[in-house]
Amino acid sequence: QLDEVLGQANVLKAIGDVQYARSDRDAALQSYEQALARYTQLDEVLGQANVLKAIGDVKSFRKELDEALKSYERALALYTQLDEVLGQANVLKAIGDVEQYLDEVDEALKSYERALALYTQLDEVLGQANVLKAIGDVKQYRVEVDEALESYERALTLYTQLGEVLGQANVLKAIGDVEQYRGEVNKALKSYEQALVIFRKIDSKLGEANTLRAIGNVQQRMGVLDKALWSYEQALMIFEQIGSRLSLSNVYQDIGNISVEIGKPNSAVAFYGRALEMLKTIGDIRGQSNVYLALARLNNDSKLFEKAIHLYELIGDIYSLGRSKYYFGIERINAGDRHRGLELLADSRRLWEQVGFNEGIQAVDDVLAQEKAS
Repeated sequence: QLDEVLGQANVLKAIGDVQYARSDRDAALQSYEQALARYTQLDEVLGQANVLKAIGDVKSFRKELDEALKSYERALALYTQLDEVLGQANVLKAIGDVEQYLDEVDEALKSYERALALYTQLDEVLGQANVLKAIGDVKQYRVEVDEALESYERALTLYTQLGEVLGQANVLKAIGDVEQYRGEVNKALKSYEQALVIFRKIDSKLGEANTLRAIGNVQQRMGVLDKALWSYEQALMIFEQIGSRLSLSNVYQDIGNISVEIGKPNSAVAFYGRALEMLKTIGDIRGQSNVYLALARLNNDSKLFEKAIHLYELIGDIYSLGRSKYYFGIERINAGDRHRGLELLADSRRLWEQVGFNEGIQAVDDVLAQEKAS
């Protein structure tokens, strides 16, 4: 009878894996929970650990992150009890992913580094590569760009060694992002183009579209606006095919920005309007704030400036709040409301001091010096 229960548990776990692969995650969760009950009945610890990891994966995908962490931590305790090193490493990587999503980047880095040590101990090369990519992402988020680049390059070497082309493409895209941040636009363009070739070769539409958008960003920065517009339009077509609404809204904003630069304000308003409509649908407040600020700057519209400021305050985005007050302050000065403009600039300076944005502080000081001289 015990063998029969174990067989049921193993089959339920396998059924859950198939359901998960088919994106039927509600059914997968039900199968995993049934398997867990049987493994627990048998005191089959490894089975419990494997299923708890799988349940954590479902919860993580569904963005039920607190429950995902609980499942992962229970699995980690069991893998540790069994001295199952690969299981520990896999769960630590998953825990790091959840912590990174929650912006708990210090905790995520600790989890990733623990996972990396275990993968290295096992000489598990793919695990090392995946964690090095994740560590690079954390370092990039923390603007530790030299360390991010070092992690990405180590990951790229391992992915290349394994012939893992999707990993290579993802890391090349990430390397391009770091190079673009550092102002190394030619290097960034080369990295993006290498990634694009691979994404197209393996028919990864999302990777292709994201890379085309990144190429457009570099081309815009280089002042090659016709090429940038072409890249954005190619990305837009793919995002429309795959139905990625947030990505679509981002590209609408990109095309709106290009339209402003090439002197087509009506086109810019139309694309900003499309972006705003989509961002409202998906409830992205930060994205809405960015569009309102772009429209406010385009139309010198005080009400839109106020709306952007309100939304940035709502989400606690100090940098962008300072940016919106900076541009609103300049608009008020140009409109003859010098007192209000200077107040806004002073607010902007205080906000940017909080986040250490020295370029912004200097920009405010330059405007204030010009006002004083006049």
